[in-house]
Amino acid sequence: MSTDRDTTRIVRSWLEDGVTALPDRVLDSVLDRLPATPQRRSWWPARRARDMNSMTKLALTAVGVLLLAVVGYNLLPRTGGVGSAPTPTPTSTPTLAPTVLPASPTPAPTLAAGPMAAGTYTVTQNTWVPYRLTLPAGWGFGEAGFFTKGGVLSGSNAKGVGISTWNISHIYTDSCHWSGKLLATGTQSALAAGLAAQTGHTTSAPTAATISGVATTRITFSVPSSFNVGGCYNGGQGGTPIIRLWPDPGPDEGGGWMIFPGQTTTVYPIEVAGKLMVALTIQNVGSSAADIAELQSVLATLQFQP
Repeated sequence: MSTDRDTTRIVRSWLEDGVTALPDRVLDSVLDRLPATPQRRSWWPARRARDMNSMTKLALTAVGVLLLAVVGYNLLPRTGGVGSAPTPTPTSTPTLAPTVLPASPTPAPTLAAGPMAAGTYTVTQNTWVPYRLTLPAGWGFGEAGFFTKGGVLSGSNAKGVGISTWNISHIYTDSCHWSGKLLATGTQSALAAGLAAQTGHTTSAPTAATISGVATTRITFSVPSSFNVGGCYNGGQGGTPIIRLWPDPGPDEGGGWMIFPGQTTTVYPIEVAGKLMVALTIQNVGSSAADIAELQSVLATLQFQP
């Protein structure tokens, strides 16, 4: 318990810094009125400074050991388990695949004249727009750029059948007296109308058709075997009179396509990629029914490749 003397000394030390010092009688009177409060003793004994220094060193040492243990534990490899958080898998940088550019299209080889094996062929020569078709066995290539079967395509006693395309810029209005009878064809409909009105041979009425997915018309020209070609224009060069359907594009009247007595030519005017062309088939009076049927099956495979 604190004594009154100790209390008096403490109070006096507090009041010494004041502006006015209390008289002793006043202070004694105040102290007599204050109740004495028993103080709880600490249950642990007081330590001397030397003992405190030793405890500090021990505590610091324990803290250091604990820190080393924590750091070492964090450096240990971890495996997932019950009650423990799974160790995150390091994210690896993805490897980017090299960019592969598409190969340049291989140009179709130039077709050589002669017999051809059965298969699908792509045609790029003598055509504004490449096309492909599928041939059965027994076909060949070469006569005037036609795929043919069954023998010679044109001329006297011809028995062959054939299929091809032709680039068109002009036609003749009269296939027999064709000199000076050029007609420019700027659209598919104008080409079809001009061919349907062409004279100098027998012409069928146009019928609706589809070639390579494009709507067109089917027009058939035929010349009887008995037709006398001698009355037709011969080109002014003293040559053989011919029935001429159209010149090469340009127009280039040095070339073009003609029709012979005993021959039937079927044309399909078509516009592909802004280019006017005709798909055409040829058959002769002597052509077999089997070859004619096969000709139609080949025509059905024709596909333009814009």
